[in-house]
Amino acid sequence: MSVRSYKNSQFGDHQTPTELVKKSIQWIRKRFPDFHPHTIVEPTCGAGNFLCGAGISFPSAKKLVGIEINEEYFETLQGKLLENFLSEKTTLLNQSFFDVERNDVLKDCESPMLIIGNPPWVTNSSIGRVKGTNLPDKKNLDKFDGLSALTGKSNFDISEPILIECFEWMKENNGIVSVLCKTSVARKVLRKLWLNQRRIESYLVRLSAKEYFDVSVEACLLVVVYGGCELSTLCHIFDDVEALEPSNKFGYCDGVLVSNLSSFAKVNKLRGRDKHYQWRTGVKHDCRKVMELRARDDRIVNGMEEIVDIEDRFVFPLLKSSDVKNQTTKSSRYRVVITQRKIGESTSLIAQEAPKTWNYLLRHGKMLDSRGSAVYKSNPRFSIFGIGEYSFREWKVAISGFYKCLNFVKIGPIDGKPVMLDDTVNFIGVQNEEEAEFLVEILNSNQAKIFLDSLIFWENKRPITIDVLRLLDIGRLAMELDRYSDYLQCTEHINAEPQFEFDRSI
Repeated sequence: MSVRSYKNSQFGDHQTPTELVKKSIQWIRKRFPDFHPHTIVEPTCGAGNFLCGAGISFPSAKKLVGIEINEEYFETLQGKLLENFLSEKTTLLNQSFFDVERNDVLKDCESPMLIIGNPPWVTNSSIGRVKGTNLPDKKNLDKFDGLSALTGKSNFDISEPILIECFEWMKENNGIVSVLCKTSVARKVLRKLWLNQRRIESYLVRLSAKEYFDVSVEACLLVVVYGGCELSTLCHIFDDVEALEPSNKFGYCDGVLVSNLSSFAKVNKLRGRDKHYQWRTGVKHDCRKVMELRARDDRIVNGMEEIVDIEDRFVFPLLKSSDVKNQTTKSSRYRVVITQRKIGESTSLIAQEAPKTWNYLLRHGKMLDSRGSAVYKSNPRFSIFGIGEYSFREWKVAISGFYKCLNFVKIGPIDGKPVMLDDTVNFIGVQNEEEAEFLVEILNSNQAKIFLDSLIFWENKRPITIDVLRLLDIGRLAMELDRYSDYLQCTEHINAEPQFEFDRSI
């Protein structure tokens, strides 16, 4: 790995172009012409483009504070402050933001305050992969349960805890927090502020991350105003840094983030936790080269193009997001090795019932043992996740989480076996084809689509999440569509065992 790429991985290093710095500050000046900060703080200032730009744009500021862990940038910043005659009123801290004491930063700082900058665009897991140390104390920020946290839900952008701490700095002050960040991060931190009933005004200005940073991610300038604000849970959206009038808004309503408030108000009655149906995600194994197989010239090969000769006992058809989106569900391009029927189950049965499969896993044990998530370390060897009795139901109703398409499809068995779905697909396992057809019909109704669309942020990398799907009460939807008798008939035997049994006869 080059020095530059390591720096990007370790520090989330995307230095802000001067042009974007000027446009971001100019947006604040035009939107809030009476705002004149006494203190300007940049929490992760890099080479100091924002700190110097803001210092020049707001000459009445009495104090500037910059925090930067990288010594090379720190030296560059010192020179830049001298060139712009800002050194005498600037305090610099050459350390990690996560090691800074709040009182050290806020000492002698007067309101109104401007906290400005571009925190790292990197996740905690990315830093961990390169053995980086630029991390906050290990904690589960969103209080996920243990398994969800270990299998990926607790992965977070480093900018998130940085922004949360900056908002804490503003609790006893007034002023503006203005930062560049991923749009998904902006929504997450706003949700926390709204949940804690902070009196703020919030604005989201869309940016082209591809144009300014050559990265493919939805990004924005997030502006949060403190002081003299009414209690509001709305965020106004601006299409770009040249726009001074909002084009849209999103907000926090009835405990959830809502992308379309007017639509949500019309269908909010469908919200609830269905007592019979639970959405699941597909199989997670984190080793495609070994676990996923496909046909090649009348032979079965793995992701390394090795010919694979194993028993059919633990091999199942696999559909991916693109298959579900394109409704190509009658046949499967892939097969997947399923080592367990529920999470935590011993895998020793494989050695007894399918010795060739067991030897195959042993031959590739090094790759399987090196899977990064800690969850694999504390479970039986060759474990997988996203597996349970629901996985082995012959009929499923599924939707891809990746594509910008609200289309639910029916999936039945292939080659006499229940189909497995990868972990980018959300699904419900059902008892029979008639039940699957019923669910597909009502979930593809206009009422269901309006409800889900009002909650989905389509610019996300994986817009259709299991958390959004679980907000729709299918029973209430059936009642709204005059299909409640069908719903009752389908759910009468909802707790019955799946038709397919994972036993020796397969």
